[in-house]
This record gives sequence, C-alpha cells and structure tokens, in this order.
Amino acid sequence: MRILSLFLITFFSYQGLRAELIRVRVAKDVQHEYLRFDQARVQICYSASPNSCIHENQIDGAELKTIGENIFYNGKAIDRAFVTATKILNKQGDLLPSSISILKNRRSQLDIIGNLDLERYLQGVLPSEMPASWPLESLKAQAVASRTYVLFQKQSNRHLHFDVESSIMDQVYKTQKASTPWSRKIAKVIKETESMVLSQGGKAIKAYFHSHCGGHTEMAANVWTGAAGFNTVKDPYCAKHTPLKWKLSKSLKDLEWAYKKFSGDTEIGSLINVQKGSKNLSGRVETLFLFFENGQIRKWEGVDFRKAIGFSKIKSTRFQVLSKNQQVEFSGSGYGHGVGLCQHGAKSMAKLGKSYNEILKHYYPNSHLARIDTKDPTAGYALKR
Repeated sequence: MRILSLFLITFFSYQGLRAELIRVRVAKDVQHEYLRFDQARVQICYSASPNSCIHENQIDGAELKTIGENIFYNGKAIDRAFVTATKILNKQGDLLPSSISILKNRRSQLDIIGNLDLERYLQGVLPSEMPASWPLESLKAQAVASRTYVLFQKQSNRHLHFDVESSIMDQVYKTQKASTPWSRKIAKVIKETESMVLSQGGKAIKAYFHSHCGGHTEMAANVWTGAAGFNTVKDPYCAKHTPLKWKLSKSLKDLEWAYKKFSGDTEIGSLINVQKGSKNLSGRVETLFLFFENGQIRKWEGVDFRKAIGFSKIKSTRFQVLSKNQQVEFSGSGYGHGVGLCQHGAKSMAKLGKSYNEILKHYYPNSHLARIDTKDPTAGYALKR
C-alpha cells in the first residue's frame, strides 16, 4: 500500500510489445565500412522489389561502400541488406548488434541499424548511461526512464527507418560483451522493472534525463522550443549530497569569435562586455547580453550559448557571469540540460533508502508509473487493485 500511495501503478497496452523491436542507428552516413561476421545469414536485395532478394550464408564479412547514389556490398550494387550472425564487428573492432539492417539514407549514404528486442536494447543502454556500480534503486529508476524514452521515440519516429540514435542525441547504446558481475546486476535491474514505464494521459512520456541538475530541474520547453515537459522541482539530493561546481574563463575575443560563427553576424565590431540577462524559474540563464563597439547590443539565448561554446565546457545554463580585464568568468553548478531525472540526485536518493518509485515520483511528478499489458493489445489503462 505504501508504494501505491506514492505512485499509482496502471496498466496500458502497447501494440506488439511481446515482439517489440527497437531499431537503433549504430552508424550513420557511412561511406566505407568493413564488417566481420561469425556464422552469418544474409539477405541481399538488389532492388526495392521483394523478388530481388536472395539469402546466403557468409563466414567472413562484407565491404560496404557508397559511390554516388549507389551502395555496394562486396562490390555489387544493392538496394539494402540484412545480416544476422553470432557476432558482427566493424573495422574498429566494435561489437554491433547480432541483427543489423544496411540501408541507404536520404543523403545517399549508408546507415547501419541494429534490430533488438526492447529489454536487450536496455542492456546496452543502462550501463552506458549510468555506472553499474551505482545503487540498485537508482539504476531501476534509470531503466524505467530509458524504457519509456525509447517507446516514446519509437512512436514519434515510426515514419523513419530507425527509432533512436545510439548517441547522446537520444540515449547512448553500446553492445555489451561477455557476461560480467556488472552485466548480471544490469540484467537483474531490467528484469525487476520489466514492462514498467512512465505515462501521462494513457501514453508513454518523453522521459528526459541528465547528469546533474545543480539543485533544481528544468522545463523541457526552456531547452527545446515547443517541447512538452514536466513541472520543475527543487532537488536537495544532488545539491547537498553530490554538489557539482564548475568554472570557465574565456577572453572577450574568444566569445566574439564564437558568437559570430554561431550567428553569422560577422559584420558587427569588437565585443567589449558580456552581462547576464534574465533567469527562469529554475535559476538558469535564459539570455546573455553582448555589448559591441559603437553601442551595438546582441541578445544570445542561454541554450544556444552553451551549444556554441561546448556542452562539456559550459556544463549547464545555471551559472553566474563576471567580466574583468578582457576576460569573462562563468561559474556554475550542475551538468546537462536539467530536464527530467537527475542521475546524481537519483543516486543520492537511493543511498538514503528511497525506492525507484519514490525517485521517479520526485522527478516526474505529473506522471504515473504503469506496466505494459502484453496479454491484451486492445486494453487501455486500468488501475491495479
């Protein structure tokens, strides 16, 4: 009863979850690649027609090339190819999913798409996004957030030939190698949260997460124009138990160059001062004001400024600004966009004995914890009694 009072658990259907396939783009815009196979079964299609496809066994590998608008598989022009093998490695020796699609994208270059079931996909995401050494309940919260995020993206990207990127553009995915104590812990986390997602209005939410909120989470719309989000929350857990402070000093000349490159406003003169503008409710900088010679002033959005300077340098938009002697010092707290789950805060909550239900309720206060009903694909949400 205690858990239900914290976070009502509902059931909802997700069409076809029992055989849910996640299409993760593990390589994009490939011009030349060599793949090595172990015990591979390959389907090669020479045109868009299904009748043009042949099946064959291959034991070595394949050289992939793009020349003009054509793609080549071992020197033969093809439309697409599908490979299933016990092991697939790229030329760098990185392990790829055991089932891949080789497709031409809109730029007439190759995309390599890994095809995995949902829970196996999470086995490659969870240790890539949160250290496996962290407390169990924080890992469970991350597993639910990651599962929810990919299901949202799958629905949103159904018109594309992939659901998610394997990079920070969505969530990081890396194919896991041989079993280790950490991988067994990850498997336990995924099993104990199996089918659990976050929902609003009967649908999976876009469950954003980030490294460290610096003491207050952010609204999605403040980071991505038009994005739907969640209420911001004060977060004493990351601020008090795992504080993250950072500083960066930049010359006015460096900032001038960065602004001109980002904006294309190259005719403006020299930058002579930088001041912080407005802050939003979460304490993050919405705008900076740049003062140029001849009295010219430009406004720079905080999120655009961070992107231009570098996400790893301006770690968040929660910062102060001090200009002195041709230098500007930025001193801030937190790391990441600040939306949704704060990973360091989740770690602290778990160390304090909080359950993953409590962690999720804290960071996604308007959402409900739900379990996907795989038995009845037509069922809607129903409160678990």
